[in-house]
Amino acid sequence: RRFFASERDERRREATLRLAEVKRAYEAALEGKGLFFMVSQEVKKGIDIRKDPEPGAKAVGDALNPGEVFECDWELEKEDGPRFLHLRDGRGWILEAPVAGADGQNVRRLDLETEMFPMLELGLKEARRDLAEARGARLAE
Repeated sequence: RRFFASERDERRREATLRLAEVKRAYEAALEGKGLFFMVSQEVKKGIDIRKDPEPGAKAVGDALNPGEVFECDWELEKEDGPRFLHLRDGRGWILEAPVAGADGQNVRRLDLETEMFPMLELGLKEARRDLAEARGARLAE
């Protein structure tokens, strides 16, 4: 016999996971451990995520979009080569600087105090609201 989660159960599960992830990122930021970046708006097609930290490494078929905020857990700078950032969620690596011939930067590091904390606080508020709604309740503003 098979059991299928109801749509409400699935929404509750997704909201719980999102709240846990936002709390984890907030705590990392409080401890000064989070490395948060935003993809440049000038990167029109996004930044390909690579399997390995090598210029010719195979793309995993996913990309970070312009304006997307992401967290890294490791920075790797090759001798006389590009710098790579490892995505904390485990999807792979991205090049910090654009490919040869392109101007500007692919990403910029976000300031914790002025940029990340306000975003994370808003994210916590939204995640709590979403979880309350998935449980059939409403949070008082």
